[in-house]
Amino acid sequence: MRDSFQYVDKSDKKRNSHIRACGIGVGMITQKKMKEWYPEILAGFEKTMPDIKRPLPELVIGTKATWMKKRAFLIEQLQSNQINPDGTGAMETIHGVNGDVILVYQHILGNQVNDYSEFRHCIWHELGHVTAINTQNPSFIRFMDQQPHPDEYEAFRGYFFWSEFIAEKTACDLEPEVEIDWSKADYRIARNHLGRYLVDGTEMKDDVIDWYWLSFYFARVLSDKVIQGYLKAAEDGTLKCRRAYGDKEMPFNESGIDPLCLDIIDESFRPIVMEIKGILDSQIKRNNPYDVSFETISALGDWVISIERLHKMNEFRQKLGLF
Repeated sequence: MRDSFQYVDKSDKKRNSHIRACGIGVGMITQKKMKEWYPEILAGFEKTMPDIKRPLPELVIGTKATWMKKRAFLIEQLQSNQINPDGTGAMETIHGVNGDVILVYQHILGNQVNDYSEFRHCIWHELGHVTAINTQNPSFIRFMDQQPHPDEYEAFRGYFFWSEFIAEKTACDLEPEVEIDWSKADYRIARNHLGRYLVDGTEMKDDVIDWYWLSFYFARVLSDKVIQGYLKAAEDGTLKCRRAYGDKEMPFNESGIDPLCLDIIDESFRPIVMEIKGILDSQIKRNNPYDVSFETISALGDWVISIERLHKMNEFRQKLGLF
């Protein structure tokens, strides 16, 4: 899992202040602390989430010097087909015939996670992967070898998009409620948070969009408790805003500002974003939202690829001077 903006849970403030008082800050979460925290986080997860009829994963910690060796050993020990490491995330769920493991990359984690609540959220995200992997159609394991099958390219892309969405949604669902008086709150904090994910998620890099961040955008829209409060307050007029400095305050829903941040991305992408949102919203309302169909992941992959096609088309039109 990559870094993830978190609103700090009030119940963790005492614990987090103690962590900082002990000098544990960015890059300083020790292996000892991670191992102490993990059983508590795991126990909280088990109380809330459905039983997957399989032991929950062990936590294995790798350093810059040891992670490759440890990962290779786990791939062989678990009989996993996840041959190629991502190399950008702070943690990785490794699934195999013989079980599941969460592998922490301590050297990356130190640049992304500062305290207990952030570490807990990352673990919840990985446990969301574990739940999804062990609930989904068993044949989907073929996508995890990270080699696209030529006749299933849309499903391959959609599977990884879906996987990150449902894992982050799980983590958001488990976060405690946060009390915010939206009649006085600055809406820009929530809006900028969403906007960052949406803009980063729809930008092209090396001929593909960053579907990882795009999946986080939808997880926040559909499950983040703070964002849910912001969207409701924006809709019912509780939220107030000023369109420009010095303007008279008005209800957000009369301002013409899009609460979902669609106004800050290319207009041609907006219908696609709403189509993806509709598919995900329908899926999570199912009795078992983790049990996703091949048709759903294929549709998600097709829409994700459509954004890339539009990028290339717009770039071609710009070169021709058509706009």
